[in-house]
Amino acid sequence: MVEADIIRGKRVLSLLEDLRHARTLIGIRVKNLQYLTMITEIQIKNGIARFKIDCSWDLQRDKHEVEGLGIDFEFTGGDKLMYHFKASVLDVSGHDLWVRFPEFIERGQRRLDFRMEAPLGTRLYFQAKGLSCSIEAVSISLGGVRVIRGKGHQRDVILARGQILKNLELRFPKPNDLSVRIDEAQVRWTSQSSAGTLEAHGLQFTKVERTQRRILKEHILRIQMEILRKRARMDF
Repeated sequence: MVEADIIRGKRVLSLLEDLRHARTLIGIRVKNLQYLTMITEIQIKNGIARFKIDCSWDLQRDKHEVEGLGIDFEFTGGDKLMYHFKASVLDVSGHDLWVRFPEFIERGQRRLDFRMEAPLGTRLYFQAKGLSCSIEAVSISLGGVRVIRGKGHQRDVILARGQILKNLELRFPKPNDLSVRIDEAQVRWTSQSSAGTLEAHGLQFTKVERTQRRILKEHILRIQMEILRKRARMDF
């Protein structure tokens, strides 16, 4: 891992301005969830430097709950190193969040594994006990997938914590109609809804061929960019 150095003062403003002009995708982590966003505006109000980010995941539903919320930010700089900082929400404006400038930005941090909502119709296919299985994927990342199924769905197939699955396929719906091969995945956790009608499972990708991992990464970025473009058109 690259040892981190610290960016402060005017260099923070310069770096954030570069991100805004380049429309750089920034990964954020908030409330144990991960998303991608962009900086759309920078200003100083009442002596406080702040920047605005798109909030296409509707985090802003409860304004009083969101204000003051801490967010982890991470992005890849022009030097191909990872940058990371923490900042808090100052205000909510429609579909956007105003965030206080960080005191400092760390350069050289390990990349986080950001998770996003899977497009409706995304499914995970695999073999278990000689049976062909298909489960709805509800969120995805480079490192794994969260799936759900009805309690009685494919009841002969039981997914248990620690179980290893091989030769899986993650299929995205049209118009992309893309498939990604996963050589091996491990069930990391399982849970049930309070009514007991749904099962959820978290799978970690433990073996993915480099080319397939690149395809998945590019598709995740493509999906998120389309979400941001739609958001921008709506706001315009």
